[in-house]
Amino acid sequence: MEAADRSIVVEKLRGQGHFPLKVEEGSASGQSILHRDLFGTSRIALRDITVATRELSTLLKAGLPLDRALRVLIDVADVTAVREIQSRILERVQGGASLADAIEEEGRAFPSFYAGMVRAGEAGGSLHDVLVRLADFMERIQALRESVRSALIYPAILMTMAVLTVIVMFGLVLPQFRPLFEDMGDALPLLTRIFLVVGDAVQAWWWAGALVIALAVLLFRRALKDPAFRLRWDIWKLGIPLAGDLLRKIETARFAHTMAMLLHGGQPLLEALAIVRDVVGNSALRQALSGITERLRQGQGLAAPLAECGLFPSLAVHLVRVGEESGQLEAMLEQIAITYDREVQEATKRLMALLVPLLTVGLGVVIAIIIASVLGAFLSVNEIV
Repeated sequence: MEAADRSIVVEKLRGQGHFPLKVEEGSASGQSILHRDLFGTSRIALRDITVATRELSTLLKAGLPLDRALRVLIDVADVTAVREIQSRILERVQGGASLADAIEEEGRAFPSFYAGMVRAGEAGGSLHDVLVRLADFMERIQALRESVRSALIYPAILMTMAVLTVIVMFGLVLPQFRPLFEDMGDALPLLTRIFLVVGDAVQAWWWAGALVIALAVLLFRRALKDPAFRLRWDIWKLGIPLAGDLLRKIETARFAHTMAMLLHGGQPLLEALAIVRDVVGNSALRQALSGITERLRQGQGLAAPLAECGLFPSLAVHLVRVGEESGQLEAMLEQIAITYDREVQEATKRLMALLVPLLTVGLGVVIAIIIASVLGAFLSVNEIV
């Protein structure tokens, strides 16, 4: 079972009716073996899980038994990994396991909240309704993710082209002018001399620069595995102007979506919060939710700890407080999710409206400076002549 710490594992097991005697943390290598097929990872795309969930709910609503519905899904599956996972789930179900237990044995192939929701649906005799709600939830999460990703495509392309343009200018274009300026020596403008030196360095040592960048990326990714470094990095990201606010809204929407779905599925608040803690991507927010869990165990509400951590938007905290006071926490969480889905889209548009012109102007300024340095050198040649 995957979780942030041992206490979450104990909570999940107790919620499933088990009485854990001992919980040990597995090694990274052991986890990779458990969650990896012979020819690669067993993780499948969220859209594939969403489609399969929607199809399964439709088949169950039509009156098909679970095992026959799973056979139909296997027959119509286009993705090999999906077909293999569904085949293993069918074997377990035919062997007497519940659908939730069969899904849970797949580990990271499914989101952390998926098996718990299915188990709640099986226990309440409303598996079809739970599957529909799961599909709706994952579609909203996927739509939110795709909207942000789509908005970032153009700035990413622009940034890549800007870097490549500067490298080509320094590594290929400027060195071509060196023979024209060799006899000028110190008569060349200072900026031109600096750019020629940089161009020679790029042309001679580009491979070293690429190696340093690759090494830096590798070391950074390894450092992110350290909890302390990851926490500092995530806190810093939340403090970035505009981008930090966008990240906060994305995580708030994800938190509200997941909490509302779990509470609607009958999960207790403490168990739902433990599951949400694994869904949230930012470790600073995840740590804050761990503290909130302890406060809930002491009998306190959800709104006050959310406000004290200072990481969630004030509007979201206010709506949670209203939901607790009115006994409609689930409805308020759904409203928070809808509100911040819209806020994320608007914030993304504002960020892109600012970022794209800045990148365009920045690239134009760099190219203009390089061209000006070359023109300045030609003017100096004419003056000497």
